[in-house]
Amino acid sequence: MERVGFVNVWIIGGGSVGLLLASYASKAGANVTVVTNGKEQAEALNREGVSLLRNSIASFHPVDAIPFECLSSLKTATIIFLAVKEHQVKRVLTKISKLKINSPIFFLQNGMNHITLMQELRNSVYVGIVEHGALKHSNVKVEHTGIGIMRIGHVLGDELELKPFWDKLSSVGYSVDVEGEWLEVMKRKLIVNAVINPLTALYELKNGELLHDETIVSIMKKLCQEAIMTLQLKDHEDIWTYIIQVCQNTKENKSSMLRDIESGNQTEIDAISGYILREGLKRKISLPYTLDVYHQIKQKERSDIDG
Repeated sequence: MERVGFVNVWIIGGGSVGLLLASYASKAGANVTVVTNGKEQAEALNREGVSLLRNSIASFHPVDAIPFECLSSLKTATIIFLAVKEHQVKRVLTKISKLKINSPIFFLQNGMNHITLMQELRNSVYVGIVEHGALKHSNVKVEHTGIGIMRIGHVLGDELELKPFWDKLSSVGYSVDVEGEWLEVMKRKLIVNAVINPLTALYELKNGELLHDETIVSIMKKLCQEAIMTLQLKDHEDIWTYIIQVCQNTKENKSSMLRDIESGNQTEIDAISGYILREGLKRKISLPYTLDVYHQIKQKERSDIDG
């Protein structure tokens, strides 16, 4: 296999997003190491690699893996992708700081709470907005459920020359697009998440099923309007069309928020709707629909914990 300039990709997080990226990065010829939450998954990945399912066809891609608790060095990393949930970012950055790692860091989180943490780093910083659909079936098996784009923006520090790697990733089926206005891209993604994720979790629907109910579509439009007004998106004329397109392109997907509710895990509602509410409070904007879904999700979280 042709190696892409000996790119050493470290992916912290062995969830659906991390495994999907790991499989394609390996397929693109990079040396891939996945940092997992536990020892069992690391052992399985070292033994079996990542099994990628796309259009009912399985392929297998070798990776190295190490549990987070055993992480002692990232010095070989060309790139470090943080594919963990928003509320886990601070813990990971604390570890990276202690290891005195200078490698560029790519943030792949939903929401925008981590912007402050990003801007405190001395590393080169990028954001990756993942619009690919992914479903994790096991510790080593991930399905590519929606073909989208990973939009990349450079935030801080020296910019890497990684165009050959992005081109190779795109050529093997994981499309990448380098964006200039990274903050605007993050805002657009946040609006999509703020509209789709809470409603799929509340109504227990796949993304595409939201569009089948007129009442839900009406709420979606209200959430979209509130988010646009609060975030002051520069170019928002096509954002509603974009939301519909995302629902259609990922129609069989369960959102990460719905999967978290089903699994009894903490959701990213504070990083998504919570962020919009805090920005609205600063600007003294009333956001009744966003506030309502926020409280309903928080109630669901508490119910799952109590139950």
